[in-house]
Amino acid sequence: MTFGSPGRRRRGLILTTQGRHKLEAAIQNASVLEGVRRISIEELAARANLDAGTVSRVLDLDKSDRNSIKKLFAVFALELTPADFTTPSPPIPFGNAEKRVDWGDAPEVNTFYGREDELADLSRCIVTDRYRLVTIIGSGGIGKTTLSVKLAESVQEQFEFVIWRSLINAPPLTELVVDLVKVLCKQETTDLSINRLQQYLREHRCLIVLDNIETILQDGPELEDYPNVRPGYYRQNYSDYGSLFSWVATGRHNSCFVLAGRKRPDEFVTFDNARFRVYLLGGLSSSVSQQLIQDQGLLEDSEQDLRTLVQRYTGNPLMLKIVVSNIQQFFGRSISNFLKGSNFIPPRIGDLLDKQFQGLSSLEKQVMYWLAIEREPVSVKELYPNFEPPVDLADLLAAIQDLQQRSLIESSQNKFFTLQPVVMEYAIDKLSRQVCNEVITQSPGLLQTHALIKAQTVDYARDFQTRTILGMLESALLKRLRNTPSIVEHLTRLIGTLQRNNLTMGYTAGNIINLLYYLKADLTNYDFSGLTVRQAYLPEVKLHEVNFADADLTESVFSETLGPISAVEFSPDGKLLATGDAIGEVRLWQVENTKLCLILQGHEDWVRSVSFHPTKSLMVSGSGDYTLRIWNTRTGQCLRVCRGHSARIRSVKIDPTGRWVASAGADQTIRLWDVETGDCLRILEGHSDRVRSVDIVAVDTVADAQNSLLLASASEDQTIKLWDANTGACLRTLTGHTNWVRCVAFHPEGKLLASASSDMSVKLWNVMTGECIRSLGGHTDCVRSVRFSPDGKRLASASSDETVRLWDTDTGLHLQTLLGHSNWVRCITFAPQGDVLASGSADRSVKLWNVDTGQCLRTLQGRARWVRSVAFSPDGNHLIAGSADHALRLWNVQTGECVRTFREQTNWIQSVAFSPNGHVIASGSGDKIVRTWDCRTGQCLRQLEGHTKRVLSVMFSPDGRILASTGDDRTIRLWDVPSGVCLRVLEGHTGRVRAIAFSPVASDQSRPLLLASAGEEEIVQLWNAETGECLRSFIGHTNRVRSIAFSPDATWLASGSEDNTVRLWDVITGECIVVLLGHTGRVRSVAFSPIDLTLASGSEDNTVKLWNTQTRQCLHSLEGHTEKVCSVAFSPNGQFLATGSGDESIRLWDVAQGTCLKVLKTKNLYEGMNITRARGLTEAQRITLLALGAIEGN
Repeated sequence: MTFGSPGRRRRGLILTTQGRHKLEAAIQNASVLEGVRRISIEELAARANLDAGTVSRVLDLDKSDRNSIKKLFAVFALELTPADFTTPSPPIPFGNAEKRVDWGDAPEVNTFYGREDELADLSRCIVTDRYRLVTIIGSGGIGKTTLSVKLAESVQEQFEFVIWRSLINAPPLTELVVDLVKVLCKQETTDLSINRLQQYLREHRCLIVLDNIETILQDGPELEDYPNVRPGYYRQNYSDYGSLFSWVATGRHNSCFVLAGRKRPDEFVTFDNARFRVYLLGGLSSSVSQQLIQDQGLLEDSEQDLRTLVQRYTGNPLMLKIVVSNIQQFFGRSISNFLKGSNFIPPRIGDLLDKQFQGLSSLEKQVMYWLAIEREPVSVKELYPNFEPPVDLADLLAAIQDLQQRSLIESSQNKFFTLQPVVMEYAIDKLSRQVCNEVITQSPGLLQTHALIKAQTVDYARDFQTRTILGMLESALLKRLRNTPSIVEHLTRLIGTLQRNNLTMGYTAGNIINLLYYLKADLTNYDFSGLTVRQAYLPEVKLHEVNFADADLTESVFSETLGPISAVEFSPDGKLLATGDAIGEVRLWQVENTKLCLILQGHEDWVRSVSFHPTKSLMVSGSGDYTLRIWNTRTGQCLRVCRGHSARIRSVKIDPTGRWVASAGADQTIRLWDVETGDCLRILEGHSDRVRSVDIVAVDTVADAQNSLLLASASEDQTIKLWDANTGACLRTLTGHTNWVRCVAFHPEGKLLASASSDMSVKLWNVMTGECIRSLGGHTDCVRSVRFSPDGKRLASASSDETVRLWDTDTGLHLQTLLGHSNWVRCITFAPQGDVLASGSADRSVKLWNVDTGQCLRTLQGRARWVRSVAFSPDGNHLIAGSADHALRLWNVQTGECVRTFREQTNWIQSVAFSPNGHVIASGSGDKIVRTWDCRTGQCLRQLEGHTKRVLSVMFSPDGRILASTGDDRTIRLWDVPSGVCLRVLEGHTGRVRAIAFSPVASDQSRPLLLASAGEEEIVQLWNAETGECLRSFIGHTNRVRSIAFSPDATWLASGSEDNTVRLWDVITGECIVVLLGHTGRVRSVAFSPIDLTLASGSEDNTVKLWNTQTRQCLHSLEGHTEKVCSVAFSPNGQFLATGSGDESIRLWDVAQGTCLKVLKTKNLYEGMNITRARGLTEAQRITLLALGAIEGN
């Protein structure tokens, strides 16, 4: 037998999500056109000339071959692209035999009435008959949730995994899939795609229970007339759930989904599969219902009375509980008295709740609405401040007690209150209908007393409020007013009504702004002057020329001016959070409401580290400007500046006694300073490279001294050193990391030390012996920060892979991965109570996380519009710019107008390029994707996927046929532009590849196409782009190389480096011809003029220099940018130079004269927004708004 014979097909491919959706849509469309429910597998096989098993494998995402997939696509005239298929992930390890059960927010079922037959039937479907999809359908309050929990409990021994989730907050499918995969993989993978979920379901026996599925379906009549169940249609943007359920019902796997809700999705009627079941849940039996009533202590005058009561309420447990509470409260606990006084037709749940609601006091109704808005269980302390106007606390407590007695609200043992899901939905529906009427009649009631969304609540709750409450209100308004412009017109008139009638208090103005933004209305020139604007959520809202003069902006949330975050730290009492960023500012925030208190200014470079004093209102910050500053945290005053380091300070830490502060510098030293005087007390030397981190702990085992201070330092020399801070003696050097050690942190007890490294590992060390006791792997990029929780039981690590991981300190087990950042996570810290973790990222955001649940509680988001890359069109008429706000902008050079914005990226645009014919634009992004765009239409032509980390540079070959890209993954990829196929991957760099350049001379028989690349290894490499051979390396720089460019005749190569120099190299010999000196900051970009040997260089010293490379003279130093210059580009005729900067502007320069001709800049978020005499803002918030474009007068 010959293995690997040519005739044998390789079955190793599966459809991607894109490919599956494309094929499913084609099958569905063809089925409709042919008038059949669904084209059968056999018919598809016949049309594609394949066997039915192969078709099933393709549709079930089982391994198949490219030819079979192509044939199936051809049946529907679909083009098969590389983005439509992929290689499946390797088999999933299931190392531990223990069962994994995650109940999520499933309720505890302490009392359970009846349902023995239902449980037995459903258990048989799942365990014996191996049904893949079981759906429990029933009316509101019928007991679906309770039954689903008991069912999962009863069959859990038959499964490896059991997960119970409620869809009450209507999470998008992507969020649910991430949640499920994180549980299934035990946080051990970063691939959280639906393909990965399906792989788990195939390879393991999993039970997934999803409750409240009606939240992802469109509104419609409730299923109260059981058994006439109405099918449901998915809400907008939720149809992908249908694809998943379809696959679960008909695909090949070993798992089971149990769905529970008041409606079933419409496509369920198309399933023709013996292992699919819809279970219609009726009421409790008469005997069980009678037992439930009797357990509540009611008086029954006769057996008939009890039966009559049960019959009227069809055995619905919730209805019975509500009615029982009525009987207890108003009918002396006598069923007979109740029946005599009521003449009901058997009610629907809505009718019953209507009657209940009508009997409530005004305050009780307000409580119901607020609990529905809050969604999550809340305490009285949290609920009380919501009321507008304020209410008496005693009255509020009495209202809550009454509602509990009516069984309308539920409470937990810790006195948190919420609504049962069907009651919550009823209250939101009633709220939205009432507010709809108020908008139309211009008479605010609930609109004034209730916030439809809460700007200052946790992120996930606000997302729900936006999706559900504003979504339902929009639907109600559209039914009445027919179109969005009419809704906007009514809301606009209502603002004037408020101002004319002096209705300035309450939530109305904030609700109007939130709703206008939800409707995508243009808010330019709106006038909210003199109004109270509460709970308006405005971080992403353009408020150009909006008038907030004399307005009260208390509780509203605006955007921030945060730069990339490099430091986070909680104060010892947990009330303040300090952040440091690339702008050079320290900010202090109130943790309770994330309100900005103070902005501490003075540093002239990145603030790399901050540390609070343990007992005083002091903090220290360390910066890239070589200084430490000591601040008063009450006043924001800088008390003293400590100078002594000769290079950037990377880390600072105040010791536990509060006497000293330690600092780590890029000058390879650690310094100890006196906190009171600012004097340098001691310099610790011994590292052979930059020191990146220090930590100090009080111990009683150093040199036989009591309460000594032990200091740890981490360095780029790959070592950790332990020092006696009292004497300065180096006690021990810890080795084991294979790359830079970026961070160290002591365990609270001082016996353990954690370290984070660029080798992607976290290590735990025994402080006494120096032994590495554990190495934690899982991050897929360098680990930048580590911190122990205050109790020492958890360890957190932050990484350039955009994640935070939580570990069990004792066992080293990975507990959880926190996802949400879109760029490197640079820093983390635990709150003193240990229940909250703060993380800071290069994406300009700070996130606060619930450590137990992994949910993101709040996000502080800065605006990022750095212009990172610029390129001229070949005709010189247009300029393309890539920005940190995820947008590509096309500018008309003559008019200075932005003529088009391209938005599909989900991360910073790192690099842009025009094709030689000017028809195509390429962009490389932090989301790992290279995109090509049609310059004329703005359409995204292709997404080129293959890089595993950020894409840092893109460039077209001289003939436009090849596109090159580089990235953090240390590779260079060459793509065929017409087809999007990856032609070749060049490997050889040992660090990030930051820059790439094609030789401008097209290849011929005598000269190959050359490609140059540069990165973190301080070298430049030259490649034969046609063969992939590395021809030579250019060595000489002493720091990372950020940019490279060929001269027009391809004889020279220029390189710009973080060593502040520009070097010119002979391409043929590799010799360094000259070093150009003059910049005082890192050189980020270089470019040759296309018509001569003039060279431009852009630097972090905020200047651009023009050089005559023949004479080595600096012709002009172009000044005007107020932040680092990230990119430089010459126009095709060489007369103009474009520069992109961190100051968010593009400048056009006359090359000959060295003068600035034009500044291109988009409007700031709050350009012209009037905040004159606005109230409810701290001084720090006012400064921030002014920086974002706001104005104020006298």
